[in-house]
Order: sequence, then C-alpha cells, then structure tokens
Amino acid sequence: IQDEGAQSYICRVDSRSLAQLSNPCKSGSAKENAFNFSFFAVWTNLSLHEALPGGSQQILLFGAGFQTESVYQCQFVASGSWIQKVSMGSVIDFNTVRCTIPSLEAATTSLQVTLLGDTKEVTFEGAVQDRTIRLLDGWSGLEGISMGPASGGQNLTIIGFGFNVTSSYQCVFMSLSSTFSISVPGYVLTQNRIICTSPSLGGLYSADQASLQLLREGSA
Repeated sequence: IQDEGAQSYICRVDSRSLAQLSNPCKSGSAKENAFNFSFFAVWTNLSLHEALPGGSQQILLFGAGFQTESVYQCQFVASGSWIQKVSMGSVIDFNTVRCTIPSLEAATTSLQVTLLGDTKEVTFEGAVQDRTIRLLDGWSGLEGISMGPASGGQNLTIIGFGFNVTSSYQCVFMSLSSTFSISVPGYVLTQNRIICTSPSLGGLYSADQASLQLLREGSA
C-alpha cells in the first residue's frame, strides 16, 4: 500500500499466473485493484565441467524455483553436430536438479546442456562455459602385441576411451636407457581404439625396451 498525501494506492504480488490490470496501483480495495506476478525457474551452472565418455556419471544443475510436481529432463547436445540425447531429471530441492550423462555413439569433445521443465526450456542465466561439459580421453594399454622388430612396421592398437577423429594423436616411443625418443602419428579407429606403427631404429640405435606415451595435440 502506497500513501501519497491523502490518497492510498493498493497493489498485490503473488506467485500465481500473470494477469496484470491496466492500472494495478490505484485507490480502492486490494480485491478490486490487485494483479498477479509469476516467478519462473532458472538455472545457472553445473556441478562438473569435465566427464568421462560412455555415460553413467551424474551431474547436478544449480538454479532456483524448481518444483517437485514438474517433470525435468536434461538435453545433451554433442559439439559440432546435431546429435543429442535426453535423460530424466530428479528434483533434489528448490535449487537443485540431478541428471545422468548419457552415452553418445558418435565421437565428440564436449556436450552442451539444456534443462527442460514440463517439455519447455528452463531459462539459463550464465555463460556458455557454465553449461558445457568437456569429455576426457585416456588410454589403458595395448591390445595383444607388446614387441616388434627393430626395423619397425609393427602395428600397435592402443585401448582407451574418448578418442576423437578431429584430434591429432602421436605415439612416442622412449628408450628406457634414454638413448632415443621417436614419435609417430596415431590414427583413431573408434572412440576406444587408436592404431600406430612402431618406428624403425635404423642404424642409429640398438634394440632396447621402450615406454610408450600417447599425446593429443602435443600434450599427454
């Protein structure tokens, strides 16, 4: 209620549907001159911004105004494509929704998240990086073969996860006696397989055991 001189003005705000009168604040009773104001849910950030590919990891979406009676879904869109998947969300409290990151068959380096509430997009208030998940890659070993001739030419299959065809990989063979370090290109077969060919030691180095390192864009 506003009091300007001898005149009283009455307004009302609540969380029901928006229905604003042409002149909501004027003299009279609250019943005659009230208007409604509705609050809508928003979200602003994720609990993590890096994840392993293959799905099953859970993330939290932080915001305000989430309702237990609403149905929430998280939409994940793969970078550089139109490929997308949706997982069901569960309301933890008014400020938190939980979703599970799905598995995408296509190789991708990141996912962008959209939150849906009752099939409509929930307003996002934040920067692009706040809704983006970068998918990690890594490797665990070689498939089968662990030795080859000093003349080179032995194909090696590296087993791992999250390999991307748009990234550049190198296999680095480092002598355990520190006599040589030789790098050869690695080629992505699938998200879980990279192939590289052992180098020739030529007449420069004697046969030796070597450790293998996998580099992406020049970094391990």
